[in-house]
Amino acid sequence: MIIPALFFTRLRQWLQRCSIVLGKILIIVFCLWHMAAVALYALPMDARDPVSQWLRAHYPQAMRSYVLWTSQWQQWNIFAPDPLRRVTTYRIDVRRGEAWYPILAIEPGTYPWWRHAAQFKFLGNIHDIREGPRVAAMVRFLQSHCAPFGLAPGTELRLVQNIYVVPNDGVVHTTAWWNAWRPQQRSEVSHIAMCLPPA
Repeated sequence: MIIPALFFTRLRQWLQRCSIVLGKILIIVFCLWHMAAVALYALPMDARDPVSQWLRAHYPQAMRSYVLWTSQWQQWNIFAPDPLRRVTTYRIDVRRGEAWYPILAIEPGTYPWWRHAAQFKFLGNIHDIREGPRVAAMVRFLQSHCAPFGLAPGTELRLVQNIYVVPNDGVVHTTAWWNAWRPQQRSEVSHIAMCLPPA
């Protein structure tokens, strides 16, 4: 009985060591997968060198789906050579009579950090769409604010997009200049929805 007991003890120890090694290997493989997926997706769209063109042509669909579903994608132009300078926030207004009144400002800090990127990408991608299934998604998004704000059925809501552009005039401005600078903001009405009776 001593030999089988010793055998099973050694076997259990060996399996534990194998599971630790396997876990480390899986973590390394996932990290390499993640880095490759994000880096390849960020290749410049207008790259003409053979290596970049080959990598874009053979970019696996599984990696593309992973990057989009996990909201890890970024394009090269967010960093260089001409970084994006447009700043966008949103506002939800409610209609009372002939006037619209703001009930929610959607800006940095409105959502938890782990929801912020996905929420703003959803709003940005759907802002200019006026037909199709995405419009229904925006309507549902607006209607989801009816109950939390105690809005009666039939109340109209609208989404407003506020935009300004950070100046890039080729001049290095001082801290005092930036402190005094105020953005020239413009607003656009995106979508309008109506609160529905409770289901």
